[in-house]
Amino acid sequence: MNFYIVYSALHTGTWLICEILKTAIGPIVPHSDSWLSEISTKNIEEFSNGKLNSKWKEEFMNSVPEHYLHNSNDFLLQGHHRETEASMYKNLLINKPNVKIIIPVRDLLLSLNSRIWRECGSLKTFNEESIEKRIERIKNQADSLFDLLRIPNKHAFFLPIDTEEMKDTNYRLNICKEMLDFCELKENKSFKDFITNWKVINNTYQGKYPQKFLHKSGLDDTFFQDIKMNIINKEKEKVISFLDHEIQYIKDNYLYGIDQMKALGYKDLLWF
Repeated sequence: MNFYIVYSALHTGTWLICEILKTAIGPIVPHSDSWLSEISTKNIEEFSNGKLNSKWKEEFMNSVPEHYLHNSNDFLLQGHHRETEASMYKNLLINKPNVKIIIPVRDLLLSLNSRIWRECGSLKTFNEESIEKRIERIKNQADSLFDLLRIPNKHAFFLPIDTEEMKDTNYRLNICKEMLDFCELKENKSFKDFITNWKVINNTYQGKYPQKFLHKSGLDDTFFQDIKMNIINKEKEKVISFLDHEIQYIKDNYLYGIDQMKALGYKDLLWF
């Protein structure tokens, strides 16, 4: 049995990386975030010893309902840092696991904007929030991202989804091929087609967002898109007027994250 885990901070492109890997592996196991949390809690000793390949895999297969599994030896799972059991994260800091871990990375302000859109749904609701709630959100978002960036490169594959270089199709194909090589998977036509049609400026496939988000009642997509494009186009004054408290909090507490992001190819982000 081969396990591949997309392990991420919230709103950093998890679904996008899963879609890429699905071209080579098959469907993601539904609700895998909850299975990972439950199993890592049960098998904390195995996690702490960096095994992740024997009892853990058997426990997973026994825990997940059969109708969620497909006829394959390859299983694609998804877990969010802060939602899955902390022992998984602590293990990855010190041990190279015997499962393949892929970590998507995204500009902190873009992931924050996605989270605001999902949680607030409209500019009016966001403006009515307390400063304390906004600070709690950015702290949680930043802690999650920068925690993951502490994991050694040899323990996981990091894939930045929105650097300037990713706008180039050949570069994008090459780095995603590196991800497949890391996972010991082979590329195919579906993989190439997906990467070619990936609209990096929006972090979407063919310019589309997952329908499960768009169909959520009450979401104001215009509000979300305007702020997003202001961040992408580095419209500093417009972004600061919207995320003033959040940007100041990042600058006061997370400047160490600049070197981490630059090492992954990010340049001149608004919070740098």
